[in-house]
Amino acid sequence: MIMKLNEDTIEVFLSNEREGNPYERGEKAGLFYGLYCETVIGAQNMLLVPDATKNPVWKGNNPDVQLNMISYQGVPV
Repeated sequence: MIMKLNEDTIEVFLSNEREGNPYERGEKAGLFYGLYCETVIGAQNMLLVPDATKNPVWKGNNPDVQLNMISYQGVPV
């Protein structure tokens, strides 16, 4: 998945079409929503989350975890 940063939102710019993918191309979210990709964008560093359910930073009120995305690796482009 590739996310695009807009003025006040982030948008799914490109996404695979596999069954079960919770994010569709064109979908938008407000900034400061708690998504993994926001952390990558803000820090401009790679983020690796092997299991968010075992990490107090992520297992709380994270929208990605609520969509069963418990593992994540992201890099800024």
